[in-house]
Amino acid sequence: MGDVNAGVTNTFGGVLEDFCMENDFIISDYALLPQDTFTYISDAHSTTSWIDHFVSSFSVHQAMFHMEALTECIISDHRAVAVSIQCSHLPEFDEEVMEPQPSRIDWLKVTAQEREVYYHASKNLLDQRNWPQTLGTVKTLIVQMRNIWKKLKICMQS
Repeated sequence: MGDVNAGVTNTFGGVLEDFCMENDFIISDYALLPQDTFTYISDAHSTTSWIDHFVSSFSVHQAMFHMEALTECIISDHRAVAVSIQCSHLPEFDEEVMEPQPSRIDWLKVTAQEREVYYHASKNLLDQRNWPQTLGTVKTLIVQMRNIWKKLKICMQS
């Protein structure tokens, strides 16, 4: 769930839909919210758009019983989306399956020179990708999400 800047009519909307199809995910908000839903308000252009989404597996989607865009809860130019999930309808997982896989790289044994080589090789590969302009950096997205959570807590308390 989050600010993915993926609208039905923009390039990244198609990327999100392709990702979901390839990985057997569902864009749950498309299925559960009315077609006139908006999650973003542009004060500069006086427009609204639906660019924030809840992507889920089929089993999580089946457990959802209510979703709504909280258009009255103003915490930023994006509007919060609330979802209710019947936890008893979620599948149970074998704890063995859920164990994290150990890293194939022991990063404590990697030298500074090896990290530098890895950094440049990764950067070159990533720079060759044609990323949508709206992606931003992971660090920026994390900071934005932390700020939104703080504002949402304040909004929920009032």
